Amino acid sequence: MTRTMTAAIIGLSLLSAPALASGLADPVVAPEVVAAEATASSGSLDSAIPALFAILVLLHLAGAL
Repeated sequence: MTRTMTAAIIGLSLLSAPALASGLADPVVAPEVVAAEATASSGSLDSAIPALFAILVLLHLAGAL
């Protein structure tokens, strides 16, 4: 009896189609909108870049670079 049941289970497992989840779809979720806060730019950095450029130009004209 156990051999018959074992053979039947093995036979059915080999012949049955695998379970597929192709009918399931991902749920539609609206994206969460996050408002970005506006920040003021750093005033020291805005003036540092042209100042560095002016220093490099002066050093180049003086022949140091």
